[in-house]
Amino acid sequence: MAFIAGLANVKASGSKGFVLDDRPRRWMEIHLEVVSEEGDNIEESGEEYPEVNCLRLHIPYAYFRNNTFNHDYLPTALEIARHLQWTLTDDQTGQIWPPNAG
Repeated sequence: MAFIAGLANVKASGSKGFVLDDRPRRWMEIHLEVVSEEGDNIEESGEEYPEVNCLRLHIPYAYFRNNTFNHDYLPTALEIARHLQWTLTDDQTGQIWPPNAG
């Protein structure tokens, strides 16, 4: 959490989340979650979990532009993935970044 909080333009949002807040240009929600092997959130309200095993990044449509994704959002997402030594995967398309990481 300390690493993510230290990224440029990232601010805490709630007890387990952050936002990349660079309005009006960018906005990306960063949610720390505990999920099953199938990727379903298994957290229950009020429960404590020893570790997070999934980060979900959400970009509201009002801030999403395909032609600027690689410049505006991907660098922050990759920086987090590299720090965690995790693979970055688009849940909607299955695309993996960097492409040779899969």
